[in-house]
Amino acid sequence: IILGEGPERPTIEAAIRSAGLERGVSLPGHKRDVSPYYEVADVFAISSLSEGSPNVLLEAMAASVPVIASAVGGIPEIVTDQQQALLVHPRDPRALADALACILTNRCLAQALSRAARSLAATRFSPEQRARTLIELYSKVYQNWQSSHGSILS
Repeated sequence: IILGEGPERPTIEAAIRSAGLERGVSLPGHKRDVSPYYEVADVFAISSLSEGSPNVLLEAMAASVPVIASAVGGIPEIVTDQQQALLVHPRDPRALADALACILTNRCLAQALSRAARSLAATRFSPEQRARTLIELYSKVYQNWQSSHGSILS
């Protein structure tokens, strides 16, 4: 199952047809609620060439789905290779395929990665923790602004 929509869809459809995988690969497109897909997923892959800090990564981690991701953008700041996910170089289809095979054939590794990722998501990236982090950040920015501009009330 490949979720999402984008300009590469025709290329992906052609590759599926070329490999004779029409019965084994589904392209449901963009979905507002992806939770049913996490429930049936054996692995979650983000093969992006660039990313910020993708929420979809945190969702997969929270759902205990083993993650493989390109080591781009904020992804390596969220997960550590071999600890909570398998990270691969972008534009390296062989590395991505090897990581997928590794997760799909090594249940112990898949379970260890998904447990560690879920724990990290629940502690460091919970909605409450993210709100606290933002409040701390905004407080520091405001304090710095006050120091250089004086109090609003003066």
